[in-house]
Amino acid sequence: NVDDVDRTYFETEVAPWVDGKLITYLGEADAAAKRKLLHDARCLLAPNSWDEPFGLFMVEAMACGTPVVVGRRGSADEVVASGATGFVVDSLDAMAEAVSRVGEIDPAACRRWVEDRFDVSHMVDGYLAVYERILEASSRAARPGRPPGPSLHDHDLDIALAAHDLEPDVLRVPVEIEIEESVPDR
Repeated sequence: NVDDVDRTYFETEVAPWVDGKLITYLGEADAAAKRKLLHDARCLLAPNSWDEPFGLFMVEAMACGTPVVVGRRGSADEVVASGATGFVVDSLDAMAEAVSRVGEIDPAACRRWVEDRFDVSHMVDGYLAVYERILEASSRAARPGRPPGPSLHDHDLDIALAAHDLEPDVLRVPVEIEIEESVPDR
């Protein structure tokens, strides 16, 4: 599906390249179709143009055993282990060169990376650790006239974040991804 706000761009910049052979437009894929597309792909190419705060799409690809080639913006360095689960690059030329090297990436290593870092229990443990640090900091840095103790009022949260040199974007919303039991053979 193409949103109305993107229709003109799609029709002028994307559609002319869709030939039905080399380039096919499939539209929006449901979860099962997306897993099959990601699994069957040589790589996920992500020429990102903004600072992606998390990049669930990259995690989904690696969970399917598919390496990711992505520009070095936003969370790319945190999500993709360059050289092990894909390549994080600094230019379009480097991206093109990295695509020719995706055969060096072990699909099982992509899968293990996701299981070790992004499954639900790891994500929950990470969020709990951040929330505990914030509560500890807010109880030490309670605002004037307020007794020390855990609270998460906006002002207290700002103080807690500053006390730990944390940026507000560290508080990312937890996501649940569907991870199948194993990476099927390609």
